[in-house]
Amino acid sequence: MLVKAIEAEQLPVHPLLDERQYETFGIDVGVKQFASIANQKKGDSEILSLPDSIKLEQLNQAKFQWRNRNKQLGGKGKPPSKNAIKYYKKLAKYHCHMKNVRRDFIEKTTTNLVTQVKHVCLESLNVKGMMKNGKLAASIARQGFYQFRQRLTTKIVSSGGTVVLADQWFPSSKTCHNCGCINQELKLKDRTFNCPHCGIRIDRDLNAALVLSQYGEVNENARG
Repeated sequence: MLVKAIEAEQLPVHPLLDERQYETFGIDVGVKQFASIANQKKGDSEILSLPDSIKLEQLNQAKFQWRNRNKQLGGKGKPPSKNAIKYYKKLAKYHCHMKNVRRDFIEKTTTNLVTQVKHVCLESLNVKGMMKNGKLAASIARQGFYQFRQRLTTKIVSSGGTVVLADQWFPSSKTCHNCGCINQELKLKDRTFNCPHCGIRIDRDLNAALVLSQYGEVNENARG
């Protein structure tokens, strides 16, 4: 079978890409801090935290639920009382307000990132699996990891950039960004990365972001 070749011009680079300061950001999301962002080549880094209003609203919601714990909330064949119905309506307002504040934070954060960087590299997290940890489930749900990745990916790709997802088993937290040594002794509770090979000491999440930045650079160069 004959295959006809056609001539095609290479698509131009999106004009918005030329205005951006950085090539690749590595982004490590976490429970302690919303995200650690770093660029390996220029050595710039930033820590993002959720707005205090979300944490305050969650605290107010917990107090509200505790104060109403003795109401006839329904279940086991019993209907909810009139006061319980009022309670459920107020509780829904708490959830709605927190959802809107988190959405606003994610929209503004992702828009700001897109104006600065051409490419990003994140970990492909198993959020559903992480939610099975009862001690972390509430904090993970509050962070909104999935929404953050979804909105960032949409904005980056639509403006001509790319998103690299590192495998969820990629040891970004255990790998030293300086020498590449993997610290197998690093535990989840350790917040500082100590490299047994080169001796560097650095915040665990910031180190992971720098490693992801390197991973993203390698992948972008391989594509080119």
